[in-house]
Amino acid sequence: MKINRVFSMDASKRSSHSNAYFTGIGHVKRIVLFDTLLANHGADEIIAILAHEAGHWKKKHVLKMLVFSQTIGLIGFYLAHKLTAGNMLADIFMLDNSTMHAKLLLVVFIGTLALFPLKPLMAYLSRRHELEADNFAMQLTGTTGPMAEALIKLGKDNLANLHPHPLYASVYYSHPPLAQRVKRIMSATNNCD
Repeated sequence: MKINRVFSMDASKRSSHSNAYFTGIGHVKRIVLFDTLLANHGADEIIAILAHEAGHWKKKHVLKMLVFSQTIGLIGFYLAHKLTAGNMLADIFMLDNSTMHAKLLLVVFIGTLALFPLKPLMAYLSRRHELEADNFAMQLTGTTGPMAEALIKLGKDNLANLHPHPLYASVYYSHPPLAQRVKRIMSATNNCD
């Protein structure tokens, strides 16, 4: 695999937080590693992290999430147009003065309520993408130890909650809880090592 756009971000000026991420689509794709991550991890761990981020690229996770969110956005704008075009909102909410500002405020209120059930779906898709990227990294590197060690260090450096409430994690966590993720990776040791 050839990756020629890996950048180091000077994050240590703002925080001791460590992170890495993949971003971009088309010809503008890049992997970014925080300088704090580079300073605190060994070469094998950095390779495992790069392999994980490359997994996001190979599995087209950014593109998939972009298409999904833009589809939801287009549907939302269409519905907002339909709701503000007539007086239906004014009638439902018994508004005396049906101005566009009042309708838009109601559309935002309704939209916030309507989009809340999508939050767990988006979090689930993101967690699934993280597991796919973990699998890709383990297959690409042929080992699990460096990935597990890197995650443990990241969790320690970033003060991760190792055992969040499952309901809270299912709604708000974009990554699987760290303890579950490391356990899953270590259970795959026999398949990779």
